[in-house]
Amino acid sequence: LFQQLTTAETPVREVRVLRVDERLEIGPEGLRVVEMPEPATPGYATALHAFVETWLGRIATLRADPRLTLVFHLSGGIDSRVVTAFHVWLDRHGPASVAATGIRSLTNRSHAADFEIARKVAAAGGVALNGLGPSRPRPLDVDEALASWRATSAGAYSPVRTPVSVSPPSEIHFSGHASNGLKWIVDAQAARRRVRTMRRSYGVFGKGDRSRWQAAFEAELDRLTARAGGDIGRGWRRFLRTGRARFHGGQAASYKTQVAILDSRLAWQAAEARPDVGSDFQFCQDVLHALAPDLLEVPFDNAAKALSADARDHLTTLGPLSPNSGRVFGTFPDHAPTDAAATTRGAAVRHLLAEIDRGRRKLPRGRLNLLWHWHDWRIRRRLARDQVPHPVALRHLHAAWLLIRLNELGVELVR
Repeated sequence: LFQQLTTAETPVREVRVLRVDERLEIGPEGLRVVEMPEPATPGYATALHAFVETWLGRIATLRADPRLTLVFHLSGGIDSRVVTAFHVWLDRHGPASVAATGIRSLTNRSHAADFEIARKVAAAGGVALNGLGPSRPRPLDVDEALASWRATSAGAYSPVRTPVSVSPPSEIHFSGHASNGLKWIVDAQAARRRVRTMRRSYGVFGKGDRSRWQAAFEAELDRLTARAGGDIGRGWRRFLRTGRARFHGGQAASYKTQVAILDSRLAWQAAEARPDVGSDFQFCQDVLHALAPDLLEVPFDNAAKALSADARDHLTTLGPLSPNSGRVFGTFPDHAPTDAAATTRGAAVRHLLAEIDRGRRKLPRGRLNLLWHWHDWRIRRRLARDQVPHPVALRHLHAAWLLIRLNELGVELVR
């Protein structure tokens, strides 16, 4: 419903997700889940320096391998600009890239404003925009496309979003994905307000299990708040990083090699150490200040992301950056084109609808509410007009599709 994981529970009562702060241990008494202790958090400047310098070294390692292509996706926002700043710093201060490396920005009409900002950012950074050759993804047939989504999304991520192709594994993509929880300062009052909004939304759009969902959601938020020292504002930020960021950072990995710098452990540690001063976007602004301060002066897609006088006063200045690079080990699987015809998303949607039509009669009566039926009707109407629904619109199919698949696997549906 909220396009994110809100608890560790799954639709199957006996199965839950392993949380990011847990690990599995196997001992004489069998398998057990252990909650990891809170890591020691250094000062903010130290943690921020470790994050920036370590990732400079990792990207420098990839740039030194001629087999690779590195693609930095840039829009008009602040998240992608932060990630692009790593590329700009290495172009200015590191050895020349042996790998094919560049910045890519969408050029279609709906992204015209983003592209114009990206063009100015690239010019300020002295790097070429859209200079890389076109990607050569391998097309998937319908069965491959649906299998990819089922393996990476079903049961954990709600939207039905099937990839129509996969990029070469040696093509490494960097973007601003999974920055949720890093950008905003959330106090206790704001956190409680957002919790109330989620409760109301679930009361309107949820189906039959509101009390069970609310109990699980509140237990998870209470657990994260306790681990954050009892501060519900910081607990909410952890909730965004472990739930929403996990969702948004995990989607793209189903069809391309995706590196989410802002979802890394080092980024989280720096965000945890950050004092609640300055602007909402202080963490991102500090990274830009350390890597390419001139990029801070280029306008953003939202004026709230710009460097205010207060934020400028609170900028953190890091010591010298001396990243260490290594080498890339291993080989890459072949990425030869197949004889399969290129999959259209419309064909995948029709396939999913056919599965739903075959299995919906077995669902408990009333499990699919009027809102679901309305979205189902809209999707089918668009397909009848040869219009492929936007991937975001397909998430409403999941409420039926997942239950049908679980029933086919022998899971008993609670009526």
